[in-house]
Amino acid sequence: MMATLFEYCFQSDSYGVHPPRLTPFYVNILIFQTNRSLELYKKTENKIWSIETKLVLKQMGKLAFTMLQRNSKVFFEKDMMECDLDLREVTVFSGLCAELPTASSRGQREFCYVHFTLQEFMAALYVFTMFRSESKNVLDSGSWHTPTVLTSKAQSKSILSLVQSAVELTLSASLGHYDMFLRFLCGLLSPDCHDRLLGGLLFPHDAAKVSGLDEVQQLLVRTIQSAQHNNRTRLENLEECLREMIQVDE
Repeated sequence: MMATLFEYCFQSDSYGVHPPRLTPFYVNILIFQTNRSLELYKKTENKIWSIETKLVLKQMGKLAFTMLQRNSKVFFEKDMMECDLDLREVTVFSGLCAELPTASSRGQREFCYVHFTLQEFMAALYVFTMFRSESKNVLDSGSWHTPTVLTSKAQSKSILSLVQSAVELTLSASLGHYDMFLRFLCGLLSPDCHDRLLGGLLFPHDAAKVSGLDEVQQLLVRTIQSAQHNNRTRLENLEECLREMIQVDE
């Protein structure tokens, strides 16, 4: 899988001019694994994702986000049931999760994403999908919902609110377990990811691009400027969040 993705990336003459962004790479992993699952297990070569496929991915993202909130890399069958997920769908068909070889001390079967960064990516994808498809900020305890299409001005304000919530959540986590989550969320704001790569798959081709990114960029710049420079790791992550969102890959 990795070889296929790298081969695809190296087809571009300009690849390597800028440091590669992580988010498009993980988006391509998701696309590759989902299409592979549809071909192998659903016996279809149709690359248009069904409502059922999108729902499974959303619920897997919800599971990942729930585990991230608990700062846990491991989940159980009851966690999948709470997200209305089928065990085989998650651990076999998706290609994103696996069962751990040993059971827990209480004899329960344990599962995890094949890599923790994949869990962080899926959590970010869930938060972004809920915002773009359902107009919900799941990071806000007073989560809002607007059934009608948001105006450009309203969406601009709401995307700023979403990222502000994510930044505050990340900076308040002393363990740093939301750092990559924020980086992926910012990366998904890039039209290259949510429109070019995921358009026609997870989102409709004619869906409007996310607006208000200038305000989000200003927020990240201010956050970087006011960050504690003695915490170099956190500062570098904030800089990478900004790059994930604004870098244009040729």
